[in-house]
Order: sequence, then C-alpha cells, then structure tokens
Amino acid sequence: MRLDLYKIKAYEIRKDLFEKFYLLNEGHPGSVFSILDVLIVLYYGGFIRLKNNLPIDDLIMSKGHATVGQYPILKDLKVIKKDDWDNWGVVGGNKKSNLKMFGNNNIPGIKSATGSLGHGIGFATGFKKKKKSKKIHMLLLVKVNFTRALLGKHFYC
Repeated sequence: MRLDLYKIKAYEIRKDLFEKFYLLNEGHPGSVFSILDVLIVLYYGGFIRLKNNLPIDDLIMSKGHATVGQYPILKDLKVIKKDDWDNWGVVGGNKKSNLKMFGNNNIPGIKSATGSLGHGIGFATGFKKKKKSKKIHMLLLVKVNFTRALLGKHFYC
C-alpha cells in the first residue's frame, strides 16, 4: 500500500534532515518538515516524473528556505549523489558538496530557490509559458484566492 511507503519515507527523510541540521548547526526544520509530506507524495506518488534519474517535470518551491527538503528525496531517487549528501557540512577533508542550506538551482530537480513566499507564481508562469509540454508543479504556501483570480484556469490549487 502506498500510504505505508509514504509513512516510511516521512520518518526516514525527517531523521536524515534532522541529523544534517544538527551537524550543520543551522536550518529551518519547522518550515522544511511542514512541507515534507507534500514533497513525498509528489515524488513517490509519481506526480513528478523521472527518467534516467532526472526529473522530467518541474517543481517550483515558493518557500525557498524549505527547498532543502528536496535533497534527501532527490538523494533517495539517485538524482543527487550520495557522496554529495554525505560530504555536505563535513569539516576538513578535500571533498566538496554542491548542497547548501537555501537550495542550489544547479541541482537537477531544484528549479528555483525563490526566497519570500509568493515569488514562485512568476517563476511558474514564465517556465510554463516557455515549456508548454512540461508539467510544472508550484507549491505556494499562502492563501491562494488571489492566485486563482490572477491566473484563472491555468493553475489548480
């Protein structure tokens, strides 16, 4: 049953992130953890499709400080290399990591790290206009009535 998978992934991912936040001595666990269940369903439920370990569809996270919640999911789906995750925050040594606390849009699957809530509306609209054949998911974590009024039938909330 898919619900069992979601529960297992939710526990594993929260544990991985909490340990990483502790190691780094920084992070926004409340903000990140509040969106994880949605991310888990999007990725493991097949809403965001992957091909050859790369996302086909885009996710615009209009909550840039929570973008880090995608990292352990992308690691589990083999989009991010395990070494990148393991070396993130390790002091000393000569191995570097592409991961950083506020998202890195050079990583496949991290389309943008938008900062303030609401910036994702413009990003998603522009990306969709440019790439009409792709699915673009946007997570907007504020009241959405004004979004519907502006964009009408083009976006579902």
